[in-house]
This record gives sequence, structure tokens and C-alpha cells, in this order.
Amino acid sequence: MIEEQQFIFFIASVQHYFEQTCNEQVEVMPPYILDSALSLMDYTGVIAISGNHTGRVYFTAEQPLLQRLLKQLGEPKVSDPGLLSDLAGEVANQISGNFRSKFGQQFVISTPSVIKHPVDVSYDEKRATYVVPLLWQGEKASLVVDFQR
Repeated sequence: MIEEQQFIFFIASVQHYFEQTCNEQVEVMPPYILDSALSLMDYTGVIAISGNHTGRVYFTAEQPLLQRLLKQLGEPKVSDPGLLSDLAGEVANQISGNFRSKFGQQFVISTPSVIKHPVDVSYDEKRATYVVPLLWQGEKASLVVDFQR
């Protein structure tokens, strides 16, 4: 189960990413605990967590959000599927890296993997999976955190 301070830090990490990368705020919608399967969006970066915590961190986004983010970063090929995949993985990696700096070396993160199409994250009643819906420039994304000590 995620402690309240950890959860607040997850949200702050996402906000920090957008502020540092785009010099803009991302709107954080009301978070919730997953109570059924969750459909991931067009591109999802996934980081596996091990060490004193186990689980996963997902950054999932619709293609238009990633395209706008690539444009903001100065990339001219905003429709390149490879770049969109790389960006989803990089965002997940940056956010998870912030977690690691906060929770220490026993919070071990994997290299990112990327899911390039909508799939479902299954519901597991034994684990709490937290979903933080995001809105940036009118486009949707979510941070999904599923880990336990």
C-alpha cells in the first residue's frame, strides 16, 4: 500500500516533469484507486520496481499529447511512432527516477518498456493500484502506480 506522503510525491514528480520540460503546468485530476480493469492509452511507458518496493509505474498518454510534447521539445517529426514510444518511456523513466532519488537505492527501477497500443491493466484486489488522470493542453494522460513494500 502506498503511504500518503509517497502518493503526494508521485503527483509532485509528474508536475515537476512538465514544469521542467515544458515550463507549463499539467492539470492533475482527482486520483482514484483502481477497482476494475483500466484501459491504457495509445502509448505507455512502464517501469518495473524492485528492491524494498515491488510493482510498476506506468505513464500512459494519448498520441496527441505526446505529439504536442515532442513539438514543445523542438522535435520536427512529431508523428514518428518510434519517437512517440521513446517519449512515453522517457517520461516514465524521469518520473520513476525522481521516486528513486526520494526513496533511496533500495528503490530499484528497470529500464523502461513501452506498450504501443491500448491494453488493459488487470485489477488485483490484493494490491492497491492508484490512477492519477492528467490533462495537458487539453490532452489526456495518466500516471498509474502499483507498488507495495
